[in-house]
Amino acid sequence: MSVMGPAELTPDMRKKRVKYYVEDDQITRKSFLPCKFPIDYARSPLQAYQALNAYTGFIVPVVKSPRNAEDVAVTRARLADHQTKLLPEMTEIFDRSIRALATPERKPPVISDPAYRHLKPLNTSFVDKKDVLATPGPGMVKRVKYYIEEDQTVRKCFLPCQFPIDYARSPLQAYQALNAYTGFIVPVVKSPRNAEDVAVALARLADHQTKLLTEITEIFDRSIRALAIPERKPPVISNPAYRHLKPLNTSFVDKKDVLATPGPGIVVVELFSGLMATTEALLRQGVTVRKVYACEIDAKTRKIAAKRLAVLHTLFPQLLSADAIRDCHDHLGDDVSKINRGHMAQLERPDLVVAGFPCQGFSRAAEYALGLRDSRTRLFDDAIRIVHLINNIWGGSVGYLFENVDASDHPQADVRAEFNTVVKGVLGHGFAFDAVAVGSYAHRQRHWWTNLAPSALMCEMVEKKFKHRKPDQIVQNILQHGHRAQNAQHARAPGKVSVNVRGQPLRALSTFVTVRGSHAYHPGQQSMIQQANGFWDEPTALERERALGFMDDTTKVCPSISEADRRRILGSTMDMHALQFIIGSIQCFQFAFFTD
Repeated sequence: MSVMGPAELTPDMRKKRVKYYVEDDQITRKSFLPCKFPIDYARSPLQAYQALNAYTGFIVPVVKSPRNAEDVAVTRARLADHQTKLLPEMTEIFDRSIRALATPERKPPVISDPAYRHLKPLNTSFVDKKDVLATPGPGMVKRVKYYIEEDQTVRKCFLPCQFPIDYARSPLQAYQALNAYTGFIVPVVKSPRNAEDVAVALARLADHQTKLLTEITEIFDRSIRALAIPERKPPVISNPAYRHLKPLNTSFVDKKDVLATPGPGIVVVELFSGLMATTEALLRQGVTVRKVYACEIDAKTRKIAAKRLAVLHTLFPQLLSADAIRDCHDHLGDDVSKINRGHMAQLERPDLVVAGFPCQGFSRAAEYALGLRDSRTRLFDDAIRIVHLINNIWGGSVGYLFENVDASDHPQADVRAEFNTVVKGVLGHGFAFDAVAVGSYAHRQRHWWTNLAPSALMCEMVEKKFKHRKPDQIVQNILQHGHRAQNAQHARAPGKVSVNVRGQPLRALSTFVTVRGSHAYHPGQQSMIQQANGFWDEPTALERERALGFMDDTTKVCPSISEADRRRILGSTMDMHALQFIIGSIQCFQFAFFTD
């Protein structure tokens, strides 16, 4: 078999983001050899590692029952060739059929005929027989992988041959051409100030995207069983004060085209837009943002966001044009409660609405929380109204992503009830996780709702991602020079995820909030940082940016924005690790579920 060696993977070829093809011979299909970076994701991250083009419509061979050694050889060759063609085709068909896993099995009918009631129904639950069905399995001939190594510092990727193929334990793995990175550390990226900074930032962000999307895709493949779990019905809103709220349509919507990389681009509406972290996360995941509209009430936050968008345009000019961000804060005003039909009708048709609505009413940090009775958190009503307004103007269902603190088990019964019956009654049950489970250096337990991917799938994928977290990911790695983190004093954490181990280096900081001196950042608490002068203080704005996955000095845009302002604003933002993971997972689901 002829192969393309490492020397032939030229820098010029890499720059073009192309697939590298190797041809076994003139009568068989081509299979591609992926390079380390960049990878052509085509329309789907799932397609990044499809190394076999399926045979389709082939004819089952005529095989004679063997009478002698020659017949045996001919029969064996034809049957083996048939299996080689059939299994890749079935695997590809399976990938395009996983939407059926979301359809629950129908219950068997009850046997009503007295003559047959003695028959005991079989247990129709699925049984695990993957090991004995594996190829190779017990007693089967070992099949081999053919490896091409680009250099000694990167992972190996395998070049499938026409036959034999190592199907490993599953036909799904027959064409996995990339071994996923696991537990990698998000790189420290400086907010670029010049051309050299831009080049460095681009390289690091692109490398991170390649690693993350590969890992997410692998996790998705191992999580598809969750698609068989039906979405739970939203609870009925029984509180008379909130019966006016109309629940959103939680059916999944097809947004694979606008989420494709490359693709035509997505139109985003960010309500309570803050630092516009979702727009950055989309760009980091390779999604073109055709237009973005933002509504943010805080003037200093708007100023930072405008500067950030200019930086993002410099970093990703092909994904975020100057037209896409022009006057993005002007179209909707700065108050979500005042957005009306006239505002929305002048926009391009939105594809995605993002709303991290104010959390003060559900926050445990409040001395006495008011739930939706808090005037700030009550803006949830307006966010829901705007989604319905978009659907009424353009028809169909817009994609949405909502976020807030997880108050499912809030200590105040009235607040807990409003969250679990009213918010979930409107948005569905959603899913909750701590950002440290997907790579963050700071705890941030948040609840999310989206109609772009199933909640059960997201929970399963987060759980698997958490298992990839390495124990050497510690807070000390992100601190400024001369600063020192403590050893952990306890392992307490919000939610189910705990990473700190008493007596060992601190692995995650306590949740950042908008005010200074919260309980977790009192003197003597484990998240306090020792400064170069020996005094103890809360993490700096730069350290918070790194912990949350943002570029260095993201919020340092001008002298009028103080250190205190930066810390406050970062206390209310979404975590970049969480957003990138969610968007990458949505991409995987969308491309697999909605591609025929």
